Amino acid sequence: WTQLGITITTAGVTSIFNSSAILEVGSNEVGTISPAAGKFYSAKVLNGIDGPAVFHARFDQEADATTSFTESSVEAATVTINQSGSPKAEIINVLPVPLAVDTDYFVIVSSLVGRVIKLATTRQNARDGIAIDITVSGTGDIKRRVLHTVLGIDLVSDFVRLNEERLLFQTADKVQLETTRLQLELGKLNDWRRYF
Repeated sequence: WTQLGITITTAGVTSIFNSSAILEVGSNEVGTISPAAGKFYSAKVLNGIDGPAVFHARFDQEADATTSFTESSVEAATVTINQSGSPKAEIINVLPVPLAVDTDYFVIVSSLVGRVIKLATTRQNARDGIAIDITVSGTGDIKRRVLHTVLGIDLVSDFVRLNEERLLFQTADKVQLETTRLQLELGKLNDWRRYF
């Protein structure tokens, strides 16, 4: 950890840091160590207590696939999103049935060797091995942009087969379809950094 400014021992509210260094939120070091868990909708840095914004990133106003954008303060700094901690997939055209957007699903690891998962409607169902019956595999490309590529869906067994050498999921990890994007959250989320 890098301490921001000097140690503060004064009671009450006070400013702690003034610098033009890179600002990173979401992990200990350049998006690689201890990524944050949660969703970042907005982040604002003020110049002093109740001072003007010197950084204001509105992640909720950016498209899902955005990896870089200009924040809205007078500084107009570039925000870079490091998605290494945020596994995502793109589902183009028709979603597998009965999966729906903006709905939480939970992973059931079916095979570590074959990198196969199933999906459940609740975390308890995932732990109990009760999978969703996928009746239509969907059409178009299904891609894992960062960690895995979905190679196919088996309608008989409801398997979702993935590539990669080691499976980067565990049973009860959360999956959510957001618009046309399958986000495999895994308790981690995007790290972002500000460059001056």
